[in-house]
This record gives sequence, C-alpha cells and structure tokens, in this order.
Amino acid sequence: MLLPKDIQFGQPISGLPQKDRPGSYGIILNANGQLALVSVNNSPYFFPGGGIDAGENPVMALHREVMEETGLLIEVMDYLGTMNDWIFRKSEQINVNRIGHYYLAHYMEERPLGKVEDDHQLHWAKPKIAIASMHDPSQSWLLNQLFFSDEGQNFLETSLSAVNQATKG
Repeated sequence: MLLPKDIQFGQPISGLPQKDRPGSYGIILNANGQLALVSVNNSPYFFPGGGIDAGENPVMALHREVMEETGLLIEVMDYLGTMNDWIFRKSEQINVNRIGHYYLAHYMEERPLGKVEDDHQLHWAKPKIAIASMHDPSQSWLLNQLFFSDEGQNFLETSLSAVNQATKG
C-alpha cells in the first residue's frame, strides 16, 4: 500500500520563517508483528528515523538513523511513500515541513555499539497500542491507514509473511 500523493499534515504558524527538512522513517516489524518505536526521555513514541544529511539518499539516511537511535540493523523491504508534516521548532522559532519518506523494513540484528543517541529508547509494540501512543498525529494516522483501514486490511498479514520469508532467507 502506498501513501496518497501530496499528503500534508499541519499548518505553518503565520509570520514565522519556514524551511523544508527531508527525512526517512521506518515502519519496522519483528516476526511477532510488533513495531519498533522510539521515545526520547520517555516521551510518546515516534518511528525510528530522521533527517537526510548531505550526500545521503533516503535509504542511506534510514539505515544510519535507525542504527544511531536503536542499534538495529535493518533491511528495507518496500517504499510506502512520502508524507509531509509541519512542525514548529521552538528553539529556532521556525516552521519546519518534515518531508518524510516512509519505508517498510524488518530488523535483522541488534548492534548495541551502533546506538549513539543515549536519550533514545527502543520500544516494541503492537500496532493498536502504538496508534494511541504516538507523538505525532500524522504517524498515528499512518498506522491506522496501514493496519486498520479497509485499504490496509491485509497489510500486517502480508508484511509479516514478507518479514518471516526475509528472516529465513
């Protein structure tokens, strides 16, 4: 299932500067149908991932961000699409439009020495629990679309099948 084209969440705050920030985020499943989620200092959850640095493509950025935040080595399985989300950064007094590239992935192994962001904690949760615990409404919406909408009804089953095949291969 792909995301609808040109989906935009939120609105910029009028009168403040704006900038785009491309990023990559992972819908990372384990063989039990649980999602890898991250919190910062016990905040609500968000998907592992973050900004795309100079010289990186979205997949490279996803691998790096997931490793830094969680210590997980992942395999990207499918591109789900792009979802944009306006956020306000208080520290900079700026509107940031996160241009998020979303991927389905599964984790292959844990590499604790690769985790460098000590304030990030990895959590595993079933999709239904994750929806209610997400920091960003846009990411809750995405989980609902992928796992519980009419269009995404078979997404979890199909994804788990693919994860199980990938871990056996």
